[in-house]
Amino acid sequence: MSYDNALWAALSAPVRTLNGDPRFFSHLNASNSGSICVDEVKNAFRWLDEVLRSTDILAEEEAVIRLDEINPETEKGAQILKALNTLFHDELKNHVVTLDETRAAMTRLKSGFLKGDGIITESAVANTPAAGLFADITAVFGGNPNSAGVNGITQKILDDFLSEAQKYLEWASKNDSYAMLMPGVDMPSAYAVYRVIAPKIDQYFYFCQLLQLDAANALRFEEDPEALSPLDLGDKSAIIKMLQEAPLAQPNADGILRISKEINPYYRDDIFKLAAIFELDEFPIDKWHEIKTKFAPYEAYLGEKSGLSMEKLGTEKLKNIIADHTAIGLLRRLFADDSEIMDKLKLIDLVERLILYKQYYFRFIQSYISFFELFNPERLSMIQAGSLIMDGKHFDLCIRIDNIEAHKKISVQSNLFIIYMKATRKSGDNVQEQLIATAITAGSNMVFYRGKPGLLEGWDGNLWETVIIDILHGPICFWQSLTLPFLKMGNMISQKLEKLASAEAISNELTSSLQSVGKPATAKQGTMNNSMLILAGGVGFAAIFSGITYVFKQLSNMPGLHLTYYIMLIFICIMAPLIIYSLTKLYKRNLGMFLEAAGWAVNLRMKLDSIGGRFFSYYPAYPPKSRFIRIDTASVRLKKNSRISKGEWLMSIIAIILIITALLGGAYLYFYKILPASAQTAEVIETRSLQNQQQLPKENKK
Repeated sequence: MSYDNALWAALSAPVRTLNGDPRFFSHLNASNSGSICVDEVKNAFRWLDEVLRSTDILAEEEAVIRLDEINPETEKGAQILKALNTLFHDELKNHVVTLDETRAAMTRLKSGFLKGDGIITESAVANTPAAGLFADITAVFGGNPNSAGVNGITQKILDDFLSEAQKYLEWASKNDSYAMLMPGVDMPSAYAVYRVIAPKIDQYFYFCQLLQLDAANALRFEEDPEALSPLDLGDKSAIIKMLQEAPLAQPNADGILRISKEINPYYRDDIFKLAAIFELDEFPIDKWHEIKTKFAPYEAYLGEKSGLSMEKLGTEKLKNIIADHTAIGLLRRLFADDSEIMDKLKLIDLVERLILYKQYYFRFIQSYISFFELFNPERLSMIQAGSLIMDGKHFDLCIRIDNIEAHKKISVQSNLFIIYMKATRKSGDNVQEQLIATAITAGSNMVFYRGKPGLLEGWDGNLWETVIIDILHGPICFWQSLTLPFLKMGNMISQKLEKLASAEAISNELTSSLQSVGKPATAKQGTMNNSMLILAGGVGFAAIFSGITYVFKQLSNMPGLHLTYYIMLIFICIMAPLIIYSLTKLYKRNLGMFLEAAGWAVNLRMKLDSIGGRFFSYYPAYPPKSRFIRIDTASVRLKKNSRISKGEWLMSIIAIILIITALLGGAYLYFYKILPASAQTAEVIETRSLQNQQQLPKENKK
């Protein structure tokens, strides 16, 4: 594990794409980030190296742990030995503890009302003196749900409840002294009125001070009837809002709020109540400051209120709760018992971690550090979600994904042919679904289309029904890659023809519609256009036909051997680029991009050759000692039930004889007529060239 990280095949692997025991990945991904990184793999090995006598036993991949395999001289090893000796008395008779026994011990500890999760539920205190206290705590704080979703309380919630209750009682004990600040006045009700009206009275005196500063400010409180603010008289809330924001009364330079004057009706009752408490007919500004001074201590006292959430329970009930030491003590004992169970579960969790590491760690690092397990012919790796069965073949390069479009966006660079499927498995009333991306890496004569069903043999042996929901086209084999451009061209031509056909149909429909409306001029113009189109089409067809005739005439005059050479040359010129293109596309297939699209951080260039392609996509071998019985059942049925007459068979035989005769005649003409004529023509050309060469010296002498 001390090698450079750059030598690792993978640097990060998303847990959602891996296959195996979920608890193994939970232990390995200690950061709970959702991706297993290099440092977590190394930390796991260091932990194993400290716990075990020898890490060589990891290659056994056993789901058991033996006492003699643990190193007692290290702190972690001694801790696990203590857990085994303390919690697994019966299981250690054979000096072996299995994964099933470990999980059975966990289940036993969690079978009671206490689950070792630090949460006490209602069932744990039912029919006990602490039931009422539990109900009061949940009524105030609500509580926390446990892993099963059942609501409960924690030690912190209990401590916070008791602390808040004590603070509230201490605060409430001061209420009597503050309530006597103004003898003869019911302080709580008087303060309730004061708190509502005080901001508006302050605002009124601020407006009065503006008038004292400059009488011209009085114009600010007069609104032009022709420029009133818009108000929906049918909207009650809008009217109330306007009354709330309006001044308490018309301000004056005297700085006196007179009760007899017009008061904002929204605040009128509160003003009258406050004036009655202090027996006033008007509020001068200095008198208002005295009133504020009288309420200030009580306002400060209310500001110091603690444990507001406890107010709903009332002072008397809170006193009884604080004094009920039996209920409080019972809850604390339950938390102590739950804490003891939690400690035992942590020890069992260490044992489970060790067993899971022993079973899966070696297999995992072979799927992570070197990808050796990915090319193991004996079994699937932890990367592969299973083996897809479709068209009589196995396709083993299947991975689990979350989003098809996100995967396609990256995997299009892999040059792989990928089918995306939805896999479904029903177990009782539980229906499981997952998205699978499968790379088709070899084979031919396969037909894939959206909606095509298949079967996925899962990593754990379970069977999943699959259906193709999307396809990313790419090269599969040489022949498929070679024909792919022609298929694309054919699809493009067919699409163009469909568009032309649809356009012609629309044109015909429009023409018929216009004729039905009664537009003879338009119809006549259409007739002229059709005539011109027919004429142009005829001219074009004639030109094309004459060109083809000329080509065939030239070919017929060409010697047969030369014609063969030209045809072969044209064929090579067309096919050579296609062959190079096909081989290049096959060579560029990249498994690394396929995995990176699923969230992996791959550190290798994983080119896929034809041999590797056949490794992941293959026909299964027949069982040993299989017998193949070839019976022409169609012939047997025809002989038994067919009413075909002998005359029909005779016609078929005659047709075959005629075809063979035509082929033989063509061969005779070619070898005994065309080839000799070509040879004779070549001799004549050669003789004439020699004669011309002989005459040239004579002419030069002359």
